[in-house]
Amino acid sequence: MASVSVFCFRQDDPESFLVSLRTGTPDLLSYWQTAGGKIDEAEDPITAARRELEEETDVVADLNYLCFVDRTLGMKYSGQGGNLLPYHIYVFLYRMDGADQPRNMEPDKHGDWMMKSSFEIMALPCVPGLREMVCRFQHTGEPNAI
Repeated sequence: MASVSVFCFRQDDPESFLVSLRTGTPDLLSYWQTAGGKIDEAEDPITAARRELEEETDVVADLNYLCFVDRTLGMKYSGQGGNLLPYHIYVFLYRMDGADQPRNMEPDKHGDWMMKSSFEIMALPCVPGLREMVCRFQHTGEPNAI
């Protein structure tokens, strides 16, 4: 099992990221998240990142501004027996331009998409790994390289 997470930012504000409050998944209820989801069978991570971003936010990623930054290991409870299972998370950065106007395409899964500063994100209840990646981006300046 593998998934993608897309950290979207605007060129004029590389310290704020597009996030949404999860509402439709019991184990993630009331946690803030980035766009992302499972990688379909026979799908590569970059295709999954573009698909998930469009499905959730209606933003069509320009490949010139979508950058793979890391593959990390996550843990998820299995549906049966509650066993923790490892899975890979492919993390991407995407620089949105002025034409990108995110909107909530899946209101049954999460609230409206909004830009939150790195500082605000650190104070929010977030899905596992979100704060750690935001902290990394603050220290490395990776968004400025895209």
